[in-house]
Amino acid sequence: MPANKPGSIRVGRLLGVDLNIHWSLSLLLVYVVLISAAQFPYIVRQSGFNTSEINWNPVLFGLAFAIGLFTSVVVHELGHVFVAQRQGVKVKGITLMMLGGMSEMGQVPDKPYAELKLAVIGPIISLVLSAGFWMIHQVSNLPNLSLLSYWLSDINLALAIFNLIPALPLDGGRVLRSFLAAKQGTLRATESAVKVSHVFAWVLGLVGFLQLNFFLILIAFFVYTAAQSELMLLMTKSMLKGICVGEATTRVESIAENSNLHHAVLEMLRSRNQVLPVRTVSGAPRILTLDSIRKVERGQWVRTPVKDVMDPTSTVLDVNDPVNQAMIEMATHQLQALPVQENGELVGILKYSELSNIMEFKSLEELDEKKVA
Repeated sequence: MPANKPGSIRVGRLLGVDLNIHWSLSLLLVYVVLISAAQFPYIVRQSGFNTSEINWNPVLFGLAFAIGLFTSVVVHELGHVFVAQRQGVKVKGITLMMLGGMSEMGQVPDKPYAELKLAVIGPIISLVLSAGFWMIHQVSNLPNLSLLSYWLSDINLALAIFNLIPALPLDGGRVLRSFLAAKQGTLRATESAVKVSHVFAWVLGLVGFLQLNFFLILIAFFVYTAAQSELMLLMTKSMLKGICVGEATTRVESIAENSNLHHAVLEMLRSRNQVLPVRTVSGAPRILTLDSIRKVERGQWVRTPVKDVMDPTSTVLDVNDPVNQAMIEMATHQLQALPVQENGELVGILKYSELSNIMEFKSLEELDEKKVA
């Protein structure tokens, strides 16, 4: 099973990519159900209906609305996935969170405005969904369906407008970066887009504070931190560009999955490595960490096979893979290391700590070059 984003579980696959649900989404769904149920009479009147026409149970309406919102976000993200795949961009998964969805994509092509096509499809789909639900509301003879469609039309219109705000990681922020990148280059464009995102986050946070609106403050925090992370990831990719996985690989003997933990510990002591690559019967390499071993009582090490505690990640690197993409994979899923193959043979591991060291030396080199210049 592919590694999920921290705090999320995989619930299925759509268009060939994993669909992950983050724990925070449950908070949003509960919030939507409670607010919809509590405000039900107002919701009915706002929709232009007489309360006597509607026989919805308020809680059931809230639940149906939450499911409709969830489905709308999934369709929005699938639009991104479809366009990405058409452009040859690899998409590993979609993660749905309290503040929306996020598609885990590989390297976006460097062609001018390539990211524009990826970003703008999301709001377009939300607008189409909004128009579709509005039509159902207009033509339906069923008051309950008409009421639900009215509010799903409104929420999709709100999603489209919100996502068009020019702040990363929202679609509008990616559209802005795409336009800027055509003139400034991707790195400078990202720096400019992040500055705009931070201004927006501060304004939104201030409004949320003045209105005592915790949800707005949460959105502001998300925009600020996500935009900063976007810049850091791009800087990482830039600094590690041109370096292949083989140059950073720690060559270490692998162990068999049927070996016991006592044998694994002895191998760690011999090689001075707290992470080992693991050979499996299925042929898909895994890794074993000292932290995983420590979760087992010392007296059980001889009787516990490696396969019982080895890392479940199925990501395997090749020595010729670009190391910057590997680091993003490890940072995203909070992985200590990944197994590395050469010509189909397991030859060692790529450690996150080693990549961090490489980045520090790269930073020193850049500072030294600036001093000389």
